[in-house]
Amino acid sequence: MPDLIEFTDYGGNWDDYVDAIYTAFHDDFHRSQITFDGIRLSAKRHPEIDGKSATFWHITSSGRTEEERLPDLERCKRVLWPRAIIENSTDASILRWPSSKYRNRTVLWLKEHDYMVIIEHRSGYCMLWTAFCVEREHTRQKYQKEYDAYIASQST
Repeated sequence: MPDLIEFTDYGGNWDDYVDAIYTAFHDDFHRSQITFDGIRLSAKRHPEIDGKSATFWHITSSGRTEEERLPDLERCKRVLWPRAIIENSTDASILRWPSSKYRNRTVLWLKEHDYMVIIEHRSGYCMLWTAFCVEREHTRQKYQKEYDAYIASQST
């Protein structure tokens, strides 16, 4: 996995840190081409907040509703991980399955690091929907159960 980008590397200066992680995200998802299963992948740009794209804010913050989301340093420091996981999505270390909750989404789980990436399939392209740390044991169990059910369905 790519190195973490730590808040402390920026002397605890939030503005400098956000600029640095946004630059990394922008380079990965807006400045360069990326594909998922041979299909062009993009990241949602709008609505922009402070000149930064919607998907960036979504993968670096947490909260129940968009209006209540707050920065999440664990997500922030892993801003380089979604692209690496997407580009290596066929690697055996990444559990992969179609979401049972949302039609047209694929779940990529780097279980060893408890990090998940969700891809949404659109007409003619894919979109990075979100990425997050799996932090709670009941959440881990829920996703493991979903993955196991998918694997079982494939063997029948």
